[in-house]
Amino acid sequence: MDREYRILKALSKSKVPVPPVYAYCSDDSVLGTSFYVMAYMRGRIFRDVLLTNMKPEERAQIYAAMNTVLADLHSKVKI
Repeated sequence: MDREYRILKALSKSKVPVPPVYAYCSDDSVLGTSFYVMAYMRGRIFRDVLLTNMKPEERAQIYAAMNTVLADLHSKVKI
């Protein structure tokens, strides 16, 4: 949990779209395990990675957006 929280917090200062994280709690007595609180983000979940139920134009837009995010992730992001 701590690592995921720190990565999301660091990425929030970049162009990579991540939800804001608000707090991390390592005290197991609170919920029985460590946890962090983050904002709810609306979005879509694509379970079919090939996007077979979409038109080629829709797939192209999604893959282009994914490539943009991956490029942003790998460019000068220091965690």
